[in-house]
Amino acid sequence: MSRWWIQGQDLGLRAIDAFVPDATVAEGGDPLRRARLAVALCGITLAICLQAAFNFRTEPAALSAACLLVAGAAVVGLALLRLRGFVTGLSHLVLAAGYVVLTVINLATGAAIPGAFLSSMLIPLIATILTGARSGAAWGAASMLQLALALHVRYSGYEIPLVPNDASLLLNVHLGVPLVFASTVGFALLYEYTKNLTLGELAEARDEAERASRAKGEFLANMSHEIRTPMNGIIGISDLLLDSDLDPEQRELAETVRSSADALLVVLNDILDFSKIEAGELSIERVPFSPAGLLRDVRALFANQARSKGLRLSVHSGARVPGALCGDPTRLRQILINLVGNAVKFTSSGEVRVELDAVPAADGAVELQLSVSDTGIGIAGDRLPDLFRRFTQLDPSTTRRFGGTGLGLAICHELVERMGGTIRVASQVGEGSRFEIALTLPVVESVPVGSSDADPHRDRSYSATVLIAEDNEVNQRVVARMLARVGCKVIVAKNGIEAVELMAEGGIDCVLMDCQMPELDGFEAAAAIRALERERGHAGRVPIIALTASVMAGDRDRCLAAGMDEVLAKPLRREALAAVLEDFLEETDAGSG
Repeated sequence: MSRWWIQGQDLGLRAIDAFVPDATVAEGGDPLRRARLAVALCGITLAICLQAAFNFRTEPAALSAACLLVAGAAVVGLALLRLRGFVTGLSHLVLAAGYVVLTVINLATGAAIPGAFLSSMLIPLIATILTGARSGAAWGAASMLQLALALHVRYSGYEIPLVPNDASLLLNVHLGVPLVFASTVGFALLYEYTKNLTLGELAEARDEAERASRAKGEFLANMSHEIRTPMNGIIGISDLLLDSDLDPEQRELAETVRSSADALLVVLNDILDFSKIEAGELSIERVPFSPAGLLRDVRALFANQARSKGLRLSVHSGARVPGALCGDPTRLRQILINLVGNAVKFTSSGEVRVELDAVPAADGAVELQLSVSDTGIGIAGDRLPDLFRRFTQLDPSTTRRFGGTGLGLAICHELVERMGGTIRVASQVGEGSRFEIALTLPVVESVPVGSSDADPHRDRSYSATVLIAEDNEVNQRVVARMLARVGCKVIVAKNGIEAVELMAEGGIDCVLMDCQMPELDGFEAAAAIRALERERGHAGRVPIIALTASVMAGDRDRCLAAGMDEVLAKPLRREALAAVLEDFLEETDAGSG
């Protein structure tokens, strides 16, 4: 039975599509659905009008002629739909013609014919489906007025002798009731069927979009890994070079390599952050941090760059700023780095000023007010609304002269909003710009001991044996040199299998584990090491630190779930490595300064 039903539906749709323009059939979706329903409307109108014309074939002749005229309009409408693709206009034309005839019928019969009554209710229903709720409401109001007028005429005692009281006429009139009812049900079924077809197309489009999003995420993750792995070698080697004895020319060359690598890393991070924002995977932390320490870090980062351009970089923290707040210091640092970096980049002379202040707020919080101002090239007032749009550079010559992806400020705007704050900008061409950020953050008593904000950097030394599980030879050398600088003994494993075998031999104090290695990756190797520890009943747990070039959402959780204790992202920074070693290794008393 269902097979015949489906075949009947397909046959009916093919018949209807014969009146629909080929371009609309090829487009599919909602335009095709509306065109099919318009064809059905013309067909139903044609059938009803022919029936009415037959009912009134004797007298009055004018009413019969009107019905035939509307039937002719329906036929012309089908032709126009096929040739011109008119849907909305055709729908209103046929509905209006049918409305006029139904008004005459209802007035002539005093709304006594059930078929006329049902037809009047069908008009607003069809109008709503084909032309929208507003049009449907208007047609509904018109139909109610029509019926009210007909009923008023009937019950006022006034009779319009248009329809003779003839048994055969009444029989024909009431035979029209099943026709109208069947037409209404058929139209509703067609609407439901075509709606389901449209929903199926939408579901397919949604699935396709989700597949494309997953493919994009996988592509970005792979590209991140492939770019960050060699970047780790470039930045690591340049760091080691800058720590060695170099003459002025050699130091300048090494600093150029390092600054170029940093610029490339900023572009890569912007693209990844943009991808996370699009996917809704960018999270905001709530941890204690020192606002003053944040400003010191940013000033230290840009001091040399500002000095080389002859700029004065001033940082001021107000007396009302608390010593510790609860928020996301990583994202705040990212915002400040972007704003200060832009200010230094677009300012050729004068000053870049960073100011921090706080205003008391409710519930033991403060409104943290950050501002970054410069005396640079400035921004035209009519371009300010486009400033935070993605991939937007206000002047193409700016991109050629200064570079950039056009993502930095868009990401800053998104981050500030996700933290519940606001960001504003004021600027004048040739005079400079001022960016202001307002964030409400809770005040906390202090930053935890061991935080980089509370504990100044100093050289440390460790008498520990560290296993490096890394398949890339350049990265092996870079990490080994960094560890050797702090007194660690280094053992290298080229894949996960070697790492597990070396751990089985014992004597390892810490493991730096690359996540993507041949034969046995870092996740499987970490799980195998933890299983080995449980099997041998080791009281101590050897810390395993993930070294990963994958920084997409979920990568950190996957590392921790595999049994690792901490995650370091590539390119590996000496400061980040030092902080992790401090957390997991015992320091010797040499080298403190």
